[in-house]
Amino acid sequence: PFDAEVSERPITASPGLERIHANMNVGEIESIVEEARVYVALGRSEQAILLLNDYIESHPRVSVHPWLYLLDLHRAGGRKAEFSAVAKRMHQSFNVMAPSWDAAAVVMVVPTSLEEFPHILTRLTGSWGSKDCHDYLNGLIEDNRGGERTGFSLQVLEEILLLLALLDHRDAMH
Repeated sequence: PFDAEVSERPITASPGLERIHANMNVGEIESIVEEARVYVALGRSEQAILLLNDYIESHPRVSVHPWLYLLDLHRAGGRKAEFSAVAKRMHQSFNVMAPSWDAAAVVMVVPTSLEEFPHILTRLTGSWGSKDCHDYLNGLIEDNRGGERTGFSLQVLEEILLLLALLDHRDAMH
């Protein structure tokens, strides 16, 4: 049957990884995640994990989406140690709270929108569209304190990434 044939294929790094470069656009990042989803749909989760690991190794700060999907795959596979290692690396690459294996383990009030950070909004509205704004947003998502920051929630990180994408799109239009 089809499933047996698929599962017997050797697991190797995707040839698509050779085309990845540091200045990826959103479509390319999404294609990495979509390629991983196809592998999972074909019963080749290990191939998806290798693909995402290779991508993250080469481009740890390009996008949070491959990190999140890799965490989902480790959770679904019951790989707690791998999940924890990836969560720690993600926290070191992005100024975002490290996800925990047991989501119920952390009970605290966490801001879920940039609107809860008036000082950030003031700076963004005052510099919107400028290089300073772009640099500021990038600085917000970088961990510049060696993992000592708690980090933003994933919702706030997504808002920051959306604003960066808007600026990139705006710049590309000019």
